Amino acid sequence: MPVHAVLIATLDRTNLLVRALKSISIQTCKPDRIVIVDDSREPDIEALERIGTEFDLNLEILANRRTVGASGAWNTGLDHLVRQVSDPYNIIVSILDDDDWWEPDYLHHVSASFDTDIEVVAGELIRHDESSPEGRLIAAPNALLADDFLVGNPGIQGSNLSLRLSTLLQAGLFDEALASCTDRDLCIRLADLGARYRAAPRAIAHHDCIHGAVRLSDPTCKAKCQGLETFHAKWRLRMTSKQYEASTKRALRLFGWAPAVNKSAAPNAVPSLVYPSAPDPLVLVVGIIVDGNNAQRCLPLIDGLAPLAGHSFVDSFDIVLLENGDADGFSKVLDHVKALGLGVWPIEIDEQLSAVPFLPLTEADITRRKSIAVSRTLLQRFVYEVSQVRKSASVWILDDDFRVSTELDDLIAALISCRDSSIDVALGGNSGAAPVPASSLLRTQLVDLVHLLTWSSQRRADEQFPDAKKLNLRWSSGRRDVHYDLSRWESDRLEIPFLPDLPPMSLADGVTCVLQRAERIFAGEPITRAVAEMPVCQPEAARASCWRGGNTFITDATLLRDIPNMAPRVNGRPTRRSDMIWAANVLHRFGKSIKAFRIPMYHDRASEQPDEDDTHRLVDDILGYGFFTAYDEVLMNRTGTLPFTDVERQRVHRLTRKYTTERLAAYRLSFWRVIGLERALDRLVENEPWWLLEARPGFNRFRKLLAQTAEISHLMRVEICVEAGLARGEFDEFLNDMDRIQPELAAQQFPFFRDWVCAGREALAGALIAKRLERKNLVLLGMGSEGVVVRTDQRVVKVFDRWTPSERQKGVSILSELMTAPTGGALPNLIAIHEWPEALAVEYHFEESSPYLGGEGPALVAMLRDLRHRGWVHNNLSPKNLRLTRHGLQLIDVGKSLERATPHGEEMMIRRAFLSWRFAQRDDLMELMRRSLVTESLAELTGWRTLLEAVVKRSSKQRLDRFIRCYVERHQPQTILDYGCGKPRDVAEWTNGLRLTAFDIDPSLYARWRQDTSHNRFWGVKEMEAGLAEAETFDLVLCSLVLCVVDDTTMASILGNLRRLVAMQGRAIVAVCDPTALHVTHAVDQTRFGTADLDPAMPTTYHKCVGEATDQRVEFHRSVEAYRRAFARAGLRVLEEHPIGGYDANRLERVPEFLTFELAPLPDLTVRTSLLIKLCAMEAETASHQVRHLASQLGRPRAFDEVVLLIDPYQGPFPRAHSPANLSKLRVAAARLKAEGIVDRIVEGVTDGIAAAKAAQLWTDCYAYHAHTVNGQPATAILTAMEGCLGDYILHVDADVLIARPDPDFDHIANTVDVLEKKPDAVTLALSVYRDCDPLPRCESVHGVPYRVEAICGWVSKDRLIAMCPFEGGVQAGRLNLPWHRMLDLSVRHKKAASLRRGSNALWFASLDNLTKVRAEFMDVVMGRMEAGHVPALQAGRPLISGSISDWLGPVRHESMVVIISGRNVRPGAVNRCFASLRAQFHQDWGAIVIDDASDEPCREAIRRECRPFGSRITVLRRHNRKGLLANIVLAVRELVQLSDTVIVLLDLDDALADHKALGTVAAAHSEGADLTVGSMLRTDKAAFYPVDFLDPRNKRGGNVWQHLRTFRKSLFDRIRSSDLKLQGEWIELANDWAYMLPMVEMAQNPVWLSKVLYLHEPSTSRPIEEKAAREKIISRIVAKPSYRGERQPTPQVTVLCYHRIFDQFPDVGADALYSHQGMAVTTSTVRKQLTCALREYEPVRVADLLAAQRGELSLPERALLVTVDDGYRDFAAYGLPLMLHAGIEPVLFVRRPAADGWPLWAPLDLLYVGRGLIGESKPFPDPTWRARFLDLPLDRQFDEVEKVIGKPASQLENERRALYLSETELRSLSGAVLGCHGVNHVHWTNLDNAALDETLSGCRSWLHEMGETRLVAAYPDGAVNGKVAASLAQHGFEAAFAINRPADAVSPAFAWRRIIMRNDPEQLTNTFLIGREDVA
Repeated sequence: MPVHAVLIATLDRTNLLVRALKSISIQTCKPDRIVIVDDSREPDIEALERIGTEFDLNLEILANRRTVGASGAWNTGLDHLVRQVSDPYNIIVSILDDDDWWEPDYLHHVSASFDTDIEVVAGELIRHDESSPEGRLIAAPNALLADDFLVGNPGIQGSNLSLRLSTLLQAGLFDEALASCTDRDLCIRLADLGARYRAAPRAIAHHDCIHGAVRLSDPTCKAKCQGLETFHAKWRLRMTSKQYEASTKRALRLFGWAPAVNKSAAPNAVPSLVYPSAPDPLVLVVGIIVDGNNAQRCLPLIDGLAPLAGHSFVDSFDIVLLENGDADGFSKVLDHVKALGLGVWPIEIDEQLSAVPFLPLTEADITRRKSIAVSRTLLQRFVYEVSQVRKSASVWILDDDFRVSTELDDLIAALISCRDSSIDVALGGNSGAAPVPASSLLRTQLVDLVHLLTWSSQRRADEQFPDAKKLNLRWSSGRRDVHYDLSRWESDRLEIPFLPDLPPMSLADGVTCVLQRAERIFAGEPITRAVAEMPVCQPEAARASCWRGGNTFITDATLLRDIPNMAPRVNGRPTRRSDMIWAANVLHRFGKSIKAFRIPMYHDRASEQPDEDDTHRLVDDILGYGFFTAYDEVLMNRTGTLPFTDVERQRVHRLTRKYTTERLAAYRLSFWRVIGLERALDRLVENEPWWLLEARPGFNRFRKLLAQTAEISHLMRVEICVEAGLARGEFDEFLNDMDRIQPELAAQQFPFFRDWVCAGREALAGALIAKRLERKNLVLLGMGSEGVVVRTDQRVVKVFDRWTPSERQKGVSILSELMTAPTGGALPNLIAIHEWPEALAVEYHFEESSPYLGGEGPALVAMLRDLRHRGWVHNNLSPKNLRLTRHGLQLIDVGKSLERATPHGEEMMIRRAFLSWRFAQRDDLMELMRRSLVTESLAELTGWRTLLEAVVKRSSKQRLDRFIRCYVERHQPQTILDYGCGKPRDVAEWTNGLRLTAFDIDPSLYARWRQDTSHNRFWGVKEMEAGLAEAETFDLVLCSLVLCVVDDTTMASILGNLRRLVAMQGRAIVAVCDPTALHVTHAVDQTRFGTADLDPAMPTTYHKCVGEATDQRVEFHRSVEAYRRAFARAGLRVLEEHPIGGYDANRLERVPEFLTFELAPLPDLTVRTSLLIKLCAMEAETASHQVRHLASQLGRPRAFDEVVLLIDPYQGPFPRAHSPANLSKLRVAAARLKAEGIVDRIVEGVTDGIAAAKAAQLWTDCYAYHAHTVNGQPATAILTAMEGCLGDYILHVDADVLIARPDPDFDHIANTVDVLEKKPDAVTLALSVYRDCDPLPRCESVHGVPYRVEAICGWVSKDRLIAMCPFEGGVQAGRLNLPWHRMLDLSVRHKKAASLRRGSNALWFASLDNLTKVRAEFMDVVMGRMEAGHVPALQAGRPLISGSISDWLGPVRHESMVVIISGRNVRPGAVNRCFASLRAQFHQDWGAIVIDDASDEPCREAIRRECRPFGSRITVLRRHNRKGLLANIVLAVRELVQLSDTVIVLLDLDDALADHKALGTVAAAHSEGADLTVGSMLRTDKAAFYPVDFLDPRNKRGGNVWQHLRTFRKSLFDRIRSSDLKLQGEWIELANDWAYMLPMVEMAQNPVWLSKVLYLHEPSTSRPIEEKAAREKIISRIVAKPSYRGERQPTPQVTVLCYHRIFDQFPDVGADALYSHQGMAVTTSTVRKQLTCALREYEPVRVADLLAAQRGELSLPERALLVTVDDGYRDFAAYGLPLMLHAGIEPVLFVRRPAADGWPLWAPLDLLYVGRGLIGESKPFPDPTWRARFLDLPLDRQFDEVEKVIGKPASQLENERRALYLSETELRSLSGAVLGCHGVNHVHWTNLDNAALDETLSGCRSWLHEMGETRLVAAYPDGAVNGKVAASLAQHGFEAAFAINRPADAVSPAFAWRRIIMRNDPEQLTNTFLIGREDVA
């Protein structure tokens, strides 16, 4: 029985589809299969399945995979059916539109109508439309006649049509070109077949025209009109005039369509290539495989190519011929080529066999008749070798049956355009025959032929044959595969008939011509549908493609070497498509540009014989297509040449089967259509049409071949062979070959090929020299792409044996010019030029030299500058062409590479020079140079533009003069003084019109200036003195490069003069040699001697030469800060600093060569000022940084007249010691500060004895021989120091004071002097604290109390101070009772003087106490942040530094990507390179953190200058003490990056990003799901490639995950345990990248390797052996640490302190005394000491950090400290919290939930202590055992017991309760502490039943949420905990809880944090190392 299938196409009409499916579900004869094809863009398969389930129908639901539209959908379903059956004749298909439905017995009647002969059945149709909503019956036609359907539709719609699948296949399925009229079209083709038809009148289908949805039959429906247009164009030749008229009238009447008016429009202009006006000629190597068995086939191609050899745009033309087939035939072709005079390179069998060891071939592959894959692999490698003989050679691989099909100029234009583009490989395509098996082209040409013969049968033979061009153009427009039966994408032209394109002739002649050539179809020759020329486009617009054929143009010849042209083997035969596989490797694995670009060639198959059976070719093609498409798709999703993974291999297998099956299915459909076309043709022949007699002989041969091809056995053989190939294909072996071969080929060079090319060149050159010059004893010096160089005695001869005629002609001109114009030392000076017939040669003198091995930057720059000066460029500059002579660097290659300079030529030469300088030792240097010519984005070119600028830009001195000139032009000063003018220069020109006065101390310059610039004044020394005496001033004073050649005394004098000479509203411009360039020994314009080891901070002198001068002069070096101090001391304010760029010739980096200062005069002061900085021996370690800080912060914009260090020589003991005393070290530091010029004088205080006694006598009139007071403070030393100061006003500061300058331009010295001058009674003026904003000076507080004298920092009037002595104070045991400031306080209190205070927004101070000083990291950070102007709000009003590192660091970064840059003492050029690479990024959505790790001034200044333009995008953190790279990364990531998913990018300060797209690449990877990436880096010291392995890096030498560029999510880094980043408690220095990358890789969910080079890494120095060994040991220790992969994070370890009450002092009596007695209270002094001790050993953490660590989101410090406080006593807010915030600690305050009145209820024990204190009891409990018994009582009993003991009820102590506890309102306003749960009334939670416990915890939870706490923690009252309580806390949302001791029950570790109860013991923590949390079993 036949299988009955229903086919439905649907498009977004679910409601109508339901109706259709319902009609199927109620059929009396159920269908066997129901296929639904969804034609929507996003098919909803699940919705359709639900409908099927609703009607109990088993639906086969598909998405349309062919052309969009009903035809494509129907064909998708039919293809689906035919793939699953062996005999399509037994499948009956009934079609149902989704908006129609059937009567219940429809299928019954249809099935009954089919018998063994019937092929097509049509039922009746009831049409429901507006005129007859109930429906009207339309009967099916009685017969299937084509003429009826040409005119209209006699009654067959889709829904009443059923037919056998075999018949439908023979008819060609539905025509996908038709948007409508598909039923008419199909019926015409069915009628042409003679399909047996029957009408089934009782089978009724309903056709709904009124459902409201869009319908094709709607008038003016666009799709309907398009379908009608196509239908009439397709069948127009078939229709008679009457039929056409009737059909179009019907269309107009029903659908509003009429044929478009045929306007004779002008033909579209054919686009053409933009031809270069003066292109570089081609250097062309053509490769051809010669079939010796058919030698004649190749000759037309060679003849067509031969004229290229003499073309003016072809410099060189070589042909490489590969022997394949008969040797005699190959010899004939070879002789023919030689006869044409062409350069030919034959590859005969012997050479092929010799090449086998170097190729992925075996000797068995080298047969007389090789496969295309083997032949192409051989040809390509030999062609590559020939191409290397010619520089810039392009390769053209052609099949021997290709022909030149266009004018030679057009062909060359295409080749040149392609070569000059960025295309690496151009797939040129072809016209004519398609390069596929003939059976793949049969169907479409038969459609055309049958259509032609059908309509011709109805026409007269003498009619004119129609013009095919217009019609064919219509059908082929926008298509590329109209000729191909098996096209994957273009299936809408299979049934559209094309016409043969014939010249004008009669119909008879035309048909005869076609029929006589019909058998050529079986040879693959196009009869009707030739391959069209590829559209013309510019190379840049060409599309990427892998569809390679026999016309391939390659500009990157290395691809021929690196990639074999191989294909998988199946049953011992290589599949086809090896060329496409090669192209896919080029595109995807090697990342090259390969595009389809029109190179006009014609594919001629005229010499091919028709193939009666091409089964093997067809099978090879189908399998090759399937594998290629799969391989290509897999490669699309990977980069590089990494081995294929198992997953990828499985995917290749799966996709190969998929695409092979698809291609086989397409062939199956075409095969069935061929059977149908043969059937239609037979029907035509039966009627003996007129054309049959004319073409019978050829036509009969054609019909015989067609009959053989259309045998069903042929299809079966193909199917069997394909399936066998899929089963036995050696696909894995091929993938193994790709993995193994390609990297090896890319890296190796084989001597065989080199010797093959070079063997004859040396002998030829030697013979020529011996013949022409009669020279002997020749020594080969070298051989290149253009010539051979030999030495003969003391001469060098170069023979240009590879020059073409055009090269020779051009070369003679250049060489002649070179001979007449000496080149200095950059090039050899030629002696002779020999123009021999055989070749051109030159001679020059031989000079001893050594090879150039890279580097030698100054010599390289000098050579390039010399070349530029003389107007030459060399386009082949490389290390092998350079030699080091005694004169410098010389370019020894003279030849065609030498050209007259152009800007582009200079750039290309300098790129090569840069690569030679940096990568001379790289094996791939020449490849780098080649790539450098076409792209600047090459990683290896990073920094090349610096060399370009150094060569081509003006000198830095000229740039300095230009800067000054622009300044003058911008500001237009009326009067200018050039101070230190030197010789007249162009300054006189650009100041013309202005009043210029030039001053110099050299009187000889007077005459020069008078002669050259008579209109300007010249001042000598006398004139200067007169001008100063007359107070003459100028709008602008210039002082250029004067200060750097004078000593300090002279500089001070000059600056003093400048201050007097510049007008108050004027400006001075001072230029000096930039001090940061001290270590640049070879700048482009000056050379320094002996500066390499100089300290940049110390003033010194050195010698240098300027320009090309050889005489040395002395230069005075001062730091930038020293110049700033000098300007400030001279009364000149720095407005702006502008570095003038230069170049470090050694390192080829941009460096500042000069530095200009724009200065403005400050108002004169009539008094002098001094800065007195006080130091003690404990500050030896920090003194240097502290003094530098103070001098810098306080010494601007005006400097003090002197800076004095006062050192207290006392060495202890100290009352508040914080560090060991080291007086000798302090003295060394002070001496260094003086040597640098930071301080002017060092004064030491007096010691005990006579000196101390004298001082005490002088100042107090008392005798005290101790230098320190009773409390240990210095007594009178500071007074003595003040007396010795130069200043009238003195600012004294302790060295541990930090200064912030929000307004650096605020002249605080002048402002202070003004205040003190106006307050004659004021002796002191204190500096402001942060946010004391009242600027008015005041001497007493708002309560009328006089201000005390500020001892830490403040101003003192020296004269007023001295006038007040002697001071009163008193003496005890030889010591003064009071220090100086307290004695002065007494005078202020007695109204003898005033002590002033005032606020300031511009300058303020904060001091460091011991609690801060023990935190070295914190102190360093705070100093840097105050210098940067970043201050936290909590510092407001506090004179002491407060808070934590987190508070002070900032601004924090919130960007999605943050770049962290860290470095120390990096040379300024490298700093510039680093930031330049950051500025150049295309992706700019990032922030940055820059950490200067205590660098020297050159690096520090470079960082400041580079970061300044970025503004707030960069957070700059300056270290004052070196911390190390890892410590800086940890600080930046954990403290300065806010968001956990931020992408962190690590960039070393001495490295750079090597690609403008680096950050964009990283961002894209992370946006696609990566959480960590490892890049690939370019090392400057060696060529290295580090493939990354993420699988098991610890056991694979780190898996190279340590390499740059490293990026990761912050959340990953936060989870690394600090202990894993340290060794022996110190941050890991060596191999620190291993320390953090290994854990993150192990934790990462999606690590990604970015294999493209994105990072330039410059190792600082070569590591000594000892360091390498130490590094290896550290790596082994890092690797040995536990893996993070799949392991549970260890328990965080935290020391938790627990405080209760905190008093300022212990009370002796009362309730508070009872707390002290019980050990529940500590004093503030004890807390301070305890915290000081804790901060030495521990690092405070927040409770939020602890909770994050519990969740595994964060790693805590090794010694983490958390501080908690219980019970919420009021004294915590008064004393404890300020102390803890000052220490940078965020405490957790555990409080009880307040009662209704807002205060906590009494805790029973608190009530006891307060009550007993009120009645005078001295002990807290009646007896020692009372407390334990008491705590076991229920809560109400506890209160009863307490009230009994204290003798009164609790209600009478309400005032005491409110005085003891903080209220809810006070808690809400408490800032800086986290609130936690402590219950309600301090009862043990273990004693509560479940309900009470639930009520307690739920109430506390709600209250804490109301208080703003989101993370909930609790502390157990009295530490009482068990498993039940802990579990209940977890259920109520608490995350952690704190006990006292180890719980007895099994409790989760998160709810068992142990705490230390803090006692009033300052030493409690001194030797304690505790673990705060343990796992409890």
